[in-house]
Amino acid sequence: TNETPRYPLTGIAMRAQGRVLVRAEILPTGLIGKRWIKQSSGLQVLDLAALETVRGWRFFPAQRHGLAVAAWIDVPIEYKLP
Repeated sequence: TNETPRYPLTGIAMRAQGRVLVRAEILPTGLIGKRWIKQSSGLQVLDLAALETVRGWRFFPAQRHGLAVAAWIDVPIEYKLP
């Protein structure tokens, strides 16, 4: 199970909220390769936190003919304060 995205302390202090869409390459090992912001929240503090969160995640790799292959996915991350 991947860790829940952590709300950056600066973002909490700013009462920042938003949705970030991270484009991520899933390597055949299940680790993240390249990643970038596909759709910004409009706040750098949330965008950077989303990139950092996804960097440490693991995924089940895509398969082609029974072999693990690299693939690209979009990962939405929502930052919402109560």
